[in-house]
Amino acid sequence: MLFRLLTSMLEKEQDPLVLDSIVHGLGHLHNASAVPFILRYQDYPVWRVRFAVTFALGCTPNDARSVEGLLKLTSDPDDEVRDWTVFGLGVLGNADSPEIREALLRCLTDANENVREEAAVGLGKRRDKRLVPALRIMLAADDFSVRVGEAAAALAGMDRDPPEWTAEDYRAAIAKIGE
Repeated sequence: MLFRLLTSMLEKEQDPLVLDSIVHGLGHLHNASAVPFILRYQDYPVWRVRFAVTFALGCTPNDARSVEGLLKLTSDPDDEVRDWTVFGLGVLGNADSPEIREALLRCLTDANENVREEAAVGLGKRRDKRLVPALRIMLAADDFSVRVGEAAAALAGMDRDPPEWTAEDYRAAIAKIGE
């Protein structure tokens, strides 16, 4: 019922604020049938609508159509859109392919720190050893984020990052992995 209501609203709606809400709503349904409707807005000129698209696709991150849309949005000009795209693709999703790994690897050099860290978590989750050089740099920072610890722990094969670990502990675990 709600799915039909939201998708029917898309037929005539033009206001970006309303489109933002509808697309977010479709995502909250966690229904892969909504993906084609959501993808219609992946190139929308207003960043908030594209942000809603990344959120909504991240609600069905293992759907092949969602993955395709998220892969495209990893190059979006807006930092927040890229951040949520990489989070959906790399962290929320379990899909794995050379294309996903290459996109995440490319995002390790993004201008935005959040995008880089989400990409690191996604690559760590997939145990991609190409993450090691970037992770060493991230762990060399004076204060590293929880996401960097999460990426290192995942790459090292841990279920979760030990809360008491320091950067030195993570560096030692990563050193054992090599390149």
